[in-house]
Amino acid sequence: MESVKKITQAYFSYVHVDDFAELNTANRSLFENFLSALLEASLDLENCTLQTGGKHYNVHLYPVPTPAREEEPR
Repeated sequence: MESVKKITQAYFSYVHVDDFAELNTANRSLFENFLSALLEASLDLENCTLQTGGKHYNVHLYPVPTPAREEEPR
C-alpha cells in the first residue's frame, strides 16, 4: 500500500505580466486549478501562500537593482 503524506503547507508563485488585466487573466485559472487540486489532495491544509514578492521591490513601477536586496530603498 502506498503511504499518504499530509500536505499542510503550500506555496504558489505567479506568472508576471506588466499589464494588470493580463496579469489577472494569466494567473486566475492557474491559481484556481492549483487550489482545487490542493484541496482535493489534502484535507489537512493549514496554510497556502501566494508569493508575490516582486511588487515588494516595486518591479512593477521601474527597474530595480538585481539581485534585489532588503537594504535597497523602496
